[in-house]
Amino acid sequence: MTETLIVLLSAISCFVSLYYIWLMQLNSFFFLRASKSLIFNNFFLLSVLLSIAQLCICIFWQAAALYCAIVVCAALIPFVITKKKVPLKFTRRVIRWTVILFALYLIANFLWYGYILPIAFLPITLLANCLAFPVEQIINAYYIKKAQKKLINTKCTVISIVGSYAKTSVKNILNAFLSKKYKVEASPNSFNTPLGLAKFINSAKLTQDMIVILEKGAKRIGDIKRLCKLFPPNHAIVTGLTGQHLSTFKTLSNVIAAKSEILNFLKAESFCVLNADDVNSSGCFLQGDATKVSVGKEGIDYKISDISVSIDKTSFSLSQNLEQYKVVTPLIGSINAINISLAFALAHKLNCDPHKMLDVAAYLPYVPHRLELIRSLKGYIIDDSYNANTEGVKGLIEVLNAYKGKKIIVSQGIVELGSKAQEQNFNLGEMLSKIADVCYLMGINADAIYGGLKKSDKQQVIVKKVDSIKEAVADMQKYITTDSVIVFQNDLPDNYK
Repeated sequence: MTETLIVLLSAISCFVSLYYIWLMQLNSFFFLRASKSLIFNNFFLLSVLLSIAQLCICIFWQAAALYCAIVVCAALIPFVITKKKVPLKFTRRVIRWTVILFALYLIANFLWYGYILPIAFLPITLLANCLAFPVEQIINAYYIKKAQKKLINTKCTVISIVGSYAKTSVKNILNAFLSKKYKVEASPNSFNTPLGLAKFINSAKLTQDMIVILEKGAKRIGDIKRLCKLFPPNHAIVTGLTGQHLSTFKTLSNVIAAKSEILNFLKAESFCVLNADDVNSSGCFLQGDATKVSVGKEGIDYKISDISVSIDKTSFSLSQNLEQYKVVTPLIGSINAINISLAFALAHKLNCDPHKMLDVAAYLPYVPHRLELIRSLKGYIIDDSYNANTEGVKGLIEVLNAYKGKKIIVSQGIVELGSKAQEQNFNLGEMLSKIADVCYLMGINADAIYGGLKKSDKQQVIVKKVDSIKEAVADMQKYITTDSVIVFQNDLPDNYK
């Protein structure tokens, strides 16, 4: 009977600890990045209170220790089964972690018969991850090596896209342009880590001399360098550099240094397309041997002019030497004018027909959750829920400025700004105050945005703090008119609540 109860307790403890594994997964398994969310949450607080209660009961009623532990663990189950925006994905890594965790709980409970307190679940969960680490490293190295060999054997041309913002958008647009002439495969969604890219390459149907577009991400100096060593680029696009991920980079100069690492891996015959309008990218023009291609309103090789932005389209002129092209696209905002132009420039350098690319630009699909326009019976919805950087916010404000109807905004601010979070989200509030009619605020940045909104002289802005998007949607029904545009700006995962 006792053995059965110990197995049951171990199983429940393991199941409850999935909450911590989920938080680690949301933070890409980086402990330093996840540390605050692991401790400063209601789950950990309740674990502390239950631990105190369990300890008191065990001291005065030792015979009930095992039963008490089961009841206490069961009290934490609701945190695991509650519906989440981004649920735990049972990857092979998570499964291995869980098996080791269950074994640890079995050993601990057989040794101490129910005296393992819930407060100990976090260190035990992290210990299981440490024990799994050597195995994970061996497995990861195997998959990465397999992907490297596949790229070499197929002789694919690799185009890498780096930057603080718009990587996914530029990747999708470039894929559409190049596909008119070449066989192309592009990494899906926001796969931009060594393992994510290895997974994509190993699963992709690569053939000889294809073009492979890889989005490469970084959170610290050395990340791009490692990715380029693993999957060397033939050509590159640097979308632009800004103070994103300052929680890990710490300073803007570190961001610039990290993203610029790609230039050291490009050869003399390579093209590197750069955003001429981004002052932080200026140093990139002086680094490396690759041919630099300058694109933007200040561009030398490809110059953007006459940008016109409305709620449902963007048009602009793009000139190259004596040639001038008129671009019309359903993608909204001047930020998409630069995104399209960056992709256009590299595809053009790779001998794609510019007129065919103009035809493609006219029907480019929205990048999901990035200034994605949805027409409704009562007006428009802009899904900008993956917009988590300052440049993207400027693009959104520009689009809303061009629209004359009522503007209802649900905002959760900008994250991963480190010490700049308060300042940047305050500034966001100031920008929203100039164009919003109704503004709903959520998440950890709500107070900072609220401060910026209330600093404005525009007193007619209705500002409300809410706990969920569902609450905001229910309340906004009384404000919606036939000319409304409803904006969802950044949809933060649960660990940022």
